[in-house]
Amino acid sequence: MNAKLLTAVRNAKDNRRLMFASVTDLLDFARAVQVGRVLEGEIEQVKLPRLAAALHNPDGKIAYRMAFERGMLDLVSIRVELHAELSLQCQRSLEAFVMPVSVETTLSPIRNENDAAALPEGWEPIELDAEGRVRPSDLIEDELLLALPAVPRKPGVDDEPLLFESRDPADLGPFAALKGLRS
Repeated sequence: MNAKLLTAVRNAKDNRRLMFASVTDLLDFARAVQVGRVLEGEIEQVKLPRLAAALHNPDGKIAYRMAFERGMLDLVSIRVELHAELSLQCQRSLEAFVMPVSVETTLSPIRNENDAAALPEGWEPIELDAEGRVRPSDLIEDELLLALPAVPRKPGVDDEPLLFESRDPADLGPFAALKGLRS
């Protein structure tokens, strides 16, 4: 095999490692940083199973932008921007409502807890797989799950007063139901 052909084959293999079909594929993190890869597009909410399970109706899309870069202090990172309208169920009224969500964060891979403590303020740690790869859709899903409220409440529902039925104190207690059984 001549040298030019061998070089072409090696370059083709390198290019295949850089390319991937979608944001749901595994991506070589170090290589993505090296070439300054930027992923931008939309993904359907239903394609993120953990997020879809947390939503009332996962029929929308998520706009994302992920920039792999070498930043301050020579640390590698991913700048993540997400925008979505998520359909949630109010836990007070049980009505569906749409909550707009925007997330902007910087993620950086770590090997141990000491690495996490050394990250700049505002940066979040992520773990890569054994081969140093990451699935961008998993990061999108994780960040949106973290943005969800623990108890979703439709805006304006908190303004409505709760009405409680008053009870006679004699009707309270563990044996109140047995009172009517006496003849």
